[in-house]
Amino acid sequence: MILTVTTGLHRGAVITLHEPVCRIGSADNADVWLGDTGLSPEHLVLRFHGRQLAVEAVGGDIVVNGQRVTQGTGLRCTAPATLHVGEVALTLTRPATPSLLSALPRLPAFTLRWRRSLNRAAPVSALLVTLGVLGLYEFVDVNQAGANIGSVAPHAEPASDNSRIDEQAIAGARQLAERAASSPAQALRAHLAAAGLNTITLSQHDRYLSVAGHYTPGQRVAWEETQRWFDQHFGSRHVLLNAVEPQPATSPPDLRLSAVWLGDNPYLIDHHGKRLYPGAALPSGWVVSSIDAQRVLLRHGDEQYALTL
Repeated sequence: MILTVTTGLHRGAVITLHEPVCRIGSADNADVWLGDTGLSPEHLVLRFHGRQLAVEAVGGDIVVNGQRVTQGTGLRCTAPATLHVGEVALTLTRPATPSLLSALPRLPAFTLRWRRSLNRAAPVSALLVTLGVLGLYEFVDVNQAGANIGSVAPHAEPASDNSRIDEQAIAGARQLAERAASSPAQALRAHLAAAGLNTITLSQHDRYLSVAGHYTPGQRVAWEETQRWFDQHFGSRHVLLNAVEPQPATSPPDLRLSAVWLGDNPYLIDHHGKRLYPGAALPSGWVVSSIDAQRVLLRHGDEQYALTL
């Protein structure tokens, strides 16, 4: 069964389901993990029985082919099916069955020859019979030639260098393709750097990748686009464990000044009578950056706050 995400944060992801049971939700151990809001850790369960499909609404309501399935109930249907889970839309389809005729080997294209003395006024049936006989003879000749080539004596001349070069080129191309397909970590790191998401770190494990860190409100769109890009390119083969969270809003500095000393070694005196020199940290995480005659400058990461004197 093939699961396709048509709307939502992971739009465009295509996953091939091989197991008879598939659990979908926001939990890290779910078979299909979705990072969209409003999803339960185990929101729904899919069970496959031959051509039948059973959908169970475990953690919340879902809509299957336009029919609402309330939490704690289920529905049996056949593929293809469309599922709506909040703002996420999923489609379940069966893989296309290859045609029996397409699996049969194709005969080589033969060059038909006929004699000039062939009477063009002969009946059409005679012409068709003649062409069929000639094609059969050529098919036999080609097979005999292949058999003769395969039974060359041990002292025969070796194959030309061109065949060896072709084999090397094919092997090199195959290695490049396998290397490109097995490097999602390098591709994701480059994509994160290009998007300016430098506060998000990537870790590579045996069977999955994980990301952690935070993003600012202005980087939310870039992070969502990065997740969609990964799902479209690697989501069907690699699992990405997401532990990235939005950066919490910074509270204003909790500094209450009682006095400021502007000598050779300036410092502040807070409401507890404690001296705060440049570099001192406040309980809220703000740091006294500098003290001069006009202002006191405090910093918190990339943010700064100025107290005018």
